[in-house]
Amino acid sequence: MLSRNKQILKHFPNPQSWKENYKIIINLGKKLQKFNEEDRKEKWLIKACQSPLWLKADFNSNGKVILTGESLALITKGLLALVIEFYTNRKPEDILKDKPEFITSLNLSNYLTSQRTNGLQALLNQIINYAQAFLLLSQNKFDK
Repeated sequence: MLSRNKQILKHFPNPQSWKENYKIIINLGKKLQKFNEEDRKEKWLIKACQSPLWLKADFNSNGKVILTGESLALITKGLLALVIEFYTNRKPEDILKDKPEFITSLNLSNYLTSQRTNGLQALLNQIINYAQAFLLLSQNKFDK
């Protein structure tokens, strides 16, 4: 079975072509699962992003984190799609130990504006925060 990083990289047959990568990222964003309008709330908003970005995290009965999100900007929505694909439907402890190496492999920070890079980091930080909270929640359930 391929690692999540390798699964993500399979989207990019020619990783050196930023023009092609940009198109792929935008197309992935267009395929992102529809985000419920009622979830466009302040509590799900990632504030460090250049354009509005919402990320909702749920913890299902199987002990896995389910992520959904939305952005109004095409490139941001595509980056969100990649991050969701990497992290969703995983246990919190797996989220905390598995790093999104595809970001470095694709040299994303070389091709994104500093604001988008900061927004991507804020998105990743928020996912880590959710995973830590859900891990504590699950540990408390088992401790009782």
